[in-house]
Amino acid sequence: MRRAAVLLTASALALGGCSLLRSSPPTYNVFFADASARIDEPARTTIVEAARVANAHPSDPVILGGFADTKSANAARARELARERVDAVSAALTNVGVNATRIVRSPYSDDPQTPSGIASRRVEIDVGR
Repeated sequence: MRRAAVLLTASALALGGCSLLRSSPPTYNVFFADASARIDEPARTTIVEAARVANAHPSDPVILGGFADTKSANAARARELARERVDAVSAALTNVGVNATRIVRSPYSDDPQTPSGIASRRVEIDVGR
């Protein structure tokens, strides 16, 4: 009986602690036109939503991962384009209130797991990962 009470108490404490944990925010994807780092209106909407979540969690880092398709551009240009895209998203995030010191920039240039096309022309925004 005592053992059951201890297990029940431990289970209740564990479940109660679960409510203190927050689920991971989604990954936000900002897509770009081919060979471009220009932020269009759909991209701006995504950035504003990501900034809203980032500002709700001010101690979490904001991690940017930039991609560009090396299949349609040479590797050096793809790295440069990935950096330009990350820089553009970083500037847009700071313009809507995200502190620049929280932003971690990672231009990857190419993602071998992603086929060429729109999926490789993106910047991923992760808050708190």
